[in-house]
Amino acid sequence: MPTLEIRRARLRPEYAAMTFNYLLGIMLWPVECDARRDFMRTCAAGWKIDLNTAVPGLQSDIELLLNEAIDVSPRESLSQQMRPRLARGERVGLELAKAIAEATWGNPARARVSIKSLRGEMTTPERRKLHPAMDVSEKTLQKDSLEFRSVAHLWGAACISHTEGCDFFRPARLAEFLALSEGLRIRALQVPTLKGDMLLSRDLDSWRPPSWLTLPTVIVPPPLNRKQEEF
Repeated sequence: MPTLEIRRARLRPEYAAMTFNYLLGIMLWPVECDARRDFMRTCAAGWKIDLNTAVPGLQSDIELLLNEAIDVSPRESLSQQMRPRLARGERVGLELAKAIAEATWGNPARARVSIKSLRGEMTTPERRKLHPAMDVSEKTLQKDSLEFRSVAHLWGAACISHTEGCDFFRPARLAEFLALSEGLRIRALQVPTLKGDMLLSRDLDSWRPPSWLTLPTVIVPPPLNRKQEEF
């Protein structure tokens, strides 16, 4: 399984934003590609310039900083590339979160989760009118799921963090976010679908935190005041 390349020092507050951007780059482009490399370079250059502004003299080679800033893609160009991929990742995260919620709180007595039914609910005419990012077909959801499958648990954690008000998906709470995503990944390995497979296959190369990282325990408030879930 691919492992997030996060060193101990990179979790310190002064590096948290850079580490968060690295994680976001993986989530947006699960497979190494030019777009992800451009994103990483742009974020790294911006972080160094911001750090030098906040702590003058910390990076004395101003010319190096300027060269790094010049040798990256314009932020607006990157933003245009990111928007559709953000929407796709959010849809995959919502699908996984809804499937796990259905298995955990919705109807635990039901042995299997129907992905087809979930996608049907997500693509009703009423839901498609709620937001442009959700105005897609079931076939598009299936395509998204295949491409973002290795980071589905990360997007699921981002979805839950936002919708449940946990506020884990930000630099200062990266360890909690990773704990939630790992909890979702492990839970998804245990939830069967109507087709007989699990939400996430054990053979799938899902991105995981480094083995040295001790993750905290996080508790997610359940919908409708049902029993809290601990990860």
